[in-house]
Amino acid sequence: MRIVSGPIGGERVHYEAPPHDRLEREMQMFLKWFNNASQSLDGLLRAGLAHLWFEIIHPYEDGNGRVGRAILDMALAQDENRATRLYSMSERFMNVRDDYYGALEQASSGSLDVSEWLAWFLVQVEKAARTSGSVVESVLRKARFWMRHASSQLNARQTKALNRMLDSEPRGFEGGMTNKKYSSLTKASAATAQRDLADLVGKGCLVLVGSGRGARYELASTPT
Repeated sequence: MRIVSGPIGGERVHYEAPPHDRLEREMQMFLKWFNNASQSLDGLLRAGLAHLWFEIIHPYEDGNGRVGRAILDMALAQDENRATRLYSMSERFMNVRDDYYGALEQASSGSLDVSEWLAWFLVQVEKAARTSGSVVESVLRKARFWMRHASSQLNARQTKALNRMLDSEPRGFEGGMTNKKYSSLTKASAATAQRDLADLVGKGCLVLVGSGRGARYELASTPT
Protein backbone atom coordinates (compact mmCIF):
# COMPACT_ATOMS: atom_id res chain seq x y z
CA MET A 1 0.00 0.00 0.00
CA ARG A 2 1.22 3.47 -0.93
CA ILE A 3 0.08 6.96 -0.02
CA VAL A 4 0.58 9.13 -3.07
CA SER A 5 -0.45 12.55 -4.34
CA GLY A 6 -0.11 14.44 -7.59
CA PRO A 7 -1.10 13.81 -11.22
CA ILE A 8 -0.65 10.49 -13.03
CA GLY A 9 2.93 10.20 -14.15
CA GLY A 10 4.09 12.75 -11.59
CA GLU A 11 2.96 11.13 -8.39
CA ARG A 12 4.71 11.78 -5.14
CA VAL A 13 4.99 8.80 -2.79
CA HIS A 14 4.47 10.01 0.77
CA TYR A 15 4.60 6.59 2.36
CA GLU A 16 4.92 2.94 1.42
CA ALA A 17 3.50 0.44 3.91
CA PRO A 18 5.11 -2.92 4.76
CA PRO A 19 4.57 -5.55 2.04
CA HIS A 20 1.59 -7.91 2.20
CA ASP A 21 3.62 -10.94 3.30
CA ARG A 22 4.58 -9.07 6.50
CA LEU A 23 1.13 -7.73 7.25
CA GLU A 24 -0.15 -10.52 9.52
CA ARG A 25 3.05 -10.60 11.58
CA GLU A 26 3.10 -6.81 11.93
CA MET A 27 -0.52 -6.73 13.08
CA GLN A 28 0.08 -9.53 15.59
CA MET A 29 3.03 -7.61 17.03
CA PHE A 30 0.97 -4.44 17.24
CA LEU A 31 -2.02 -6.10 18.91
CA LYS A 32 0.21 -7.94 21.39
CA TRP A 33 1.88 -4.66 22.32
CA PHE A 34 -1.41 -2.77 22.55
CA ASN A 35 -3.16 -5.39 24.69
CA ASN A 36 -0.24 -6.26 26.94
CA ALA A 37 3.18 -4.65 26.73
CA SER A 38 1.91 -1.09 26.39
CA GLN A 39 -0.07 -1.09 29.65
CA SER A 40 2.86 0.26 31.67
CA LEU A 41 3.27 3.35 29.46
CA ASP A 42 1.87 6.78 30.19
CA GLY A 43 -1.66 6.78 28.76
CA LEU A 44 -1.21 9.71 26.39
CA LEU A 45 2.09 8.37 25.06
CA ARG A 46 0.48 4.97 24.56
CA ALA A 47 -2.40 6.52 22.61
CA GLY A 48 -0.06 8.52 20.39
CA LEU A 49 2.15 5.50 19.71
CA ALA A 50 -0.81 3.21 19.03
CA HIS A 51 -2.25 5.58 16.45
CA LEU A 52 1.09 6.06 14.72
CA TRP A 53 1.96 2.36 14.72
CA PHE A 54 -1.35 1.37 13.14
CA GLU A 55 -1.03 4.09 10.50
CA ILE A 56 2.48 2.86 9.66
CA ILE A 57 1.22 -0.70 9.18
CA HIS A 58 -1.58 0.72 6.98
CA PRO A 59 -3.30 -2.67 6.53
CA TYR A 60 -6.37 -1.64 4.49
CA GLU A 61 -6.95 -0.23 1.05
CA ASP A 62 -9.30 2.31 2.60
CA GLY A 63 -10.34 3.33 6.10
CA ASN A 64 -6.95 3.27 7.81
CA GLY A 65 -7.46 6.79 9.13
CA ARG A 66 -10.87 6.01 10.62
CA VAL A 67 -9.69 2.79 12.27
CA GLY A 68 -6.53 4.51 13.49
CA ARG A 69 -8.58 7.26 15.10
CA ALA A 70 -10.87 4.66 16.67
CA ILE A 71 -7.81 2.98 18.20
CA LEU A 72 -6.67 6.38 19.46
CA ASP A 73 -10.08 7.03 21.03
CA MET A 74 -10.03 3.60 22.65
CA ALA A 75 -6.57 4.16 24.13
CA LEU A 76 -7.57 7.58 25.49
CA ALA A 77 -10.76 6.11 26.97
CA GLN A 78 -8.76 3.37 28.66
CA ASP A 79 -6.35 5.94 30.06
CA GLU A 80 -9.16 8.11 31.46
CA ASN A 81 -11.28 5.09 32.48
CA ARG A 82 -14.41 6.57 30.92
CA ALA A 83 -16.46 5.80 27.81
CA THR A 84 -16.72 9.39 26.55
CA ARG A 85 -14.57 12.51 26.46
CA LEU A 86 -15.39 16.18 26.08
CA TYR A 87 -12.64 16.74 23.52
CA SER A 88 -12.23 15.25 20.05
CA MET A 89 -8.87 14.31 18.56
CA SER A 90 -10.52 13.48 15.23
CA GLU A 91 -11.84 17.05 15.01
CA ARG A 92 -8.45 18.43 16.03
CA PHE A 93 -6.66 16.39 13.34
CA MET A 94 -9.19 17.61 10.78
CA ASN A 95 -8.55 21.23 11.77
CA VAL A 96 -4.79 20.82 11.28
CA ARG A 97 -4.97 18.25 8.49
CA ASP A 98 -1.84 19.34 6.62
CA ASP A 99 0.27 19.42 9.79
CA TYR A 100 -1.16 16.03 10.81
CA TYR A 101 -0.22 14.37 7.53
CA GLY A 102 3.18 16.04 7.65
CA ALA A 103 3.83 14.73 11.16
CA LEU A 104 2.78 11.22 10.14
CA GLU A 105 4.99 11.34 7.05
CA GLN A 106 8.01 12.50 9.01
CA ALA A 107 7.53 9.89 11.73
CA SER A 108 7.08 7.02 9.27
CA SER A 109 10.29 7.64 7.34
CA GLY A 110 13.99 7.53 8.08
CA SER A 111 14.98 6.19 11.48
CA LEU A 112 11.37 5.90 12.75
CA ASP A 113 12.30 8.05 15.76
CA VAL A 114 8.91 8.87 17.28
CA SER A 115 10.04 11.66 19.62
CA GLU A 116 8.92 14.53 17.38
CA TRP A 117 5.63 12.81 16.61
CA LEU A 118 4.86 12.36 20.31
CA ALA A 119 5.78 15.97 21.07
CA TRP A 120 3.48 17.14 18.27
CA PHE A 121 0.70 14.78 19.39
CA LEU A 122 0.77 15.97 23.00
CA VAL A 123 0.44 19.58 21.86
CA GLN A 124 -2.64 18.61 19.84
CA VAL A 125 -4.20 16.86 22.85
CA GLU A 126 -3.74 20.02 24.92
CA LYS A 127 -5.19 22.25 22.20
CA ALA A 128 -8.16 19.90 21.70
CA ALA A 129 -8.87 20.00 25.43
CA ARG A 130 -8.61 23.81 25.54
CA THR A 131 -10.97 24.15 22.58
CA SER A 132 -13.43 21.81 24.27
CA GLY A 133 -13.21 23.85 27.47
CA SER A 134 -14.14 26.99 25.55
CA VAL A 135 -17.13 25.22 23.99
CA VAL A 136 -18.34 23.96 27.37
CA GLU A 137 -17.98 27.43 28.91
CA SER A 138 -19.93 28.94 26.00
CA VAL A 139 -22.78 26.47 26.53
CA LEU A 140 -22.84 27.19 30.26
CA ARG A 141 -22.81 30.93 29.63
CA LYS A 142 -25.78 30.60 27.30
CA ALA A 143 -27.66 28.42 29.80
CA ARG A 144 -27.03 30.90 32.63
CA PHE A 145 -28.29 33.77 30.46
CA TRP A 146 -31.57 32.04 29.65
CA MET A 147 -32.05 30.96 33.26
CA ARG A 148 -31.66 34.57 34.32
CA HIS A 149 -34.21 35.73 31.75
CA ALA A 150 -36.59 32.77 31.99
CA SER A 151 -39.46 34.99 33.08
CA SER A 152 -38.87 37.67 30.43
CA GLN A 153 -41.59 37.88 27.83
CA LEU A 154 -39.71 37.88 24.52
CA ASN A 155 -40.98 37.55 21.00
CA ALA A 156 -39.53 35.19 18.39
CA ARG A 157 -37.45 37.95 16.79
CA GLN A 158 -35.84 38.90 20.08
CA THR A 159 -35.10 35.27 20.97
CA LYS A 160 -33.49 34.66 17.58
CA ALA A 161 -31.28 37.73 17.86
CA LEU A 162 -30.20 36.92 21.40
CA ASN A 163 -29.33 33.33 20.48
CA ARG A 164 -27.24 34.56 17.57
CA MET A 165 -25.34 36.88 19.89
CA LEU A 166 -24.91 34.18 22.52
CA ASP A 167 -23.59 31.74 19.93
CA SER A 168 -20.87 34.24 19.00
CA GLU A 169 -19.42 34.22 22.51
CA PRO A 170 -16.75 34.44 23.87
CA ARG A 171 -15.41 36.59 21.01
CA GLY A 172 -18.62 38.57 20.92
CA PHE A 173 -21.00 39.51 18.13
CA GLU A 174 -18.77 41.36 15.67
CA GLY A 175 -19.45 45.08 15.86
CA GLY A 176 -22.27 44.54 18.33
CA MET A 177 -25.95 44.41 17.43
CA THR A 178 -27.33 47.43 15.60
CA ASN A 179 -30.77 48.38 14.32
CA LYS A 180 -29.66 47.54 10.79
CA LYS A 181 -28.25 44.13 11.73
CA TYR A 182 -31.35 43.32 13.78
CA SER A 183 -33.61 44.22 10.85
CA SER A 184 -31.55 42.06 8.47
CA LEU A 185 -31.48 39.11 10.86
CA THR A 186 -35.14 39.13 11.84
CA LYS A 187 -36.66 40.66 8.66
CA ALA A 188 -38.23 43.36 10.82
CA SER A 189 -38.79 46.98 9.82
CA ALA A 190 -36.46 49.64 11.16
CA ALA A 191 -39.14 50.91 13.54
CA THR A 192 -39.86 47.39 14.86
CA ALA A 193 -36.13 46.71 15.28
CA GLN A 194 -35.73 49.86 17.34
CA ARG A 195 -38.68 48.96 19.58
CA ASP A 196 -37.48 45.37 20.05
CA LEU A 197 -33.96 46.44 20.97
CA ALA A 198 -35.16 49.12 23.37
CA ASP A 199 -37.38 46.51 25.01
CA LEU A 200 -34.39 44.14 25.40
CA VAL A 201 -32.44 46.92 27.09
CA GLY A 202 -35.35 47.56 29.43
CA LYS A 203 -35.51 43.88 30.36
CA GLY A 204 -31.80 43.72 31.12
CA CYS A 205 -30.91 41.45 28.20
CA LEU A 206 -28.85 44.04 26.32
CA VAL A 207 -26.96 47.21 27.14
CA LEU A 208 -26.62 50.20 24.83
CA VAL A 209 -23.02 51.19 24.11
CA GLY A 210 -22.11 54.48 22.45
CA SER A 211 -24.42 56.95 20.80
CA GLY A 212 -25.38 58.28 17.38
CA ARG A 213 -24.05 56.32 14.43
CA GLY A 214 -21.65 54.46 16.70
CA ALA A 215 -24.40 53.12 18.94
CA ARG A 216 -24.57 49.37 19.34
CA TYR A 217 -26.07 46.80 21.68
CA GLU A 218 -24.08 44.24 23.65
CA LEU A 219 -25.20 41.35 25.82
CA ALA A 220 -25.71 42.28 29.45
CA SER A 221 -23.23 40.49 31.66
CA THR A 222 -24.52 37.39 33.42
CA PRO A 223 -23.25 36.49 36.91
CA THR A 224 -21.31 33.21 37.00
